Amino acid sequence: MLIGKPRYIVAEMNLRKDYPDRRELLLGQYEVNYIHLDYRFGFDLDGFGGSDGYLKVVVNVPFSLKDGNTAAVFDPENLSSIGGALKILHKLAHKVVVYQNGTLEVEFDDHLCLRVEKHPQYESWEATGEGVLSDISLLCSPHPDSP
Repeated sequence: MLIGKPRYIVAEMNLRKDYPDRRELLLGQYEVNYIHLDYRFGFDLDGFGGSDGYLKVVVNVPFSLKDGNTAAVFDPENLSSIGGALKILHKLAHKVVVYQNGTLEVEFDDHLCLRVEKHPQYESWEATGEGVLSDISLLCSPHPDSP
């Protein structure tokens, strides 16, 4: 668990863009190569084709997956409802966006977007990186500050 403000420094500074309301991590060749399911929904983004990095994202609360104009909500604690979220497997992720209000968005190929809102009582999501992404260590807890 992180205490205080998490670090968000990327070794290759051209990968990161900071805005007043959010931080964006621009990804190149990062593919979802593994999905974890228990009472959480997690996935690993693994770099390939010269991308030296790895990002693990774990979602602890209900989240949405938008496919074009259609959105569906999935609850990691209800495994019978999670099947539609498996479509991110082997998709390329283009961007990870962390908003100051705690919302996380991961944008994939084919206009897919996974979105997790900050929960008022529980840790909503976490993201940790390795390689060129090793300075990413984020946790969205219910405290009033940004992740």
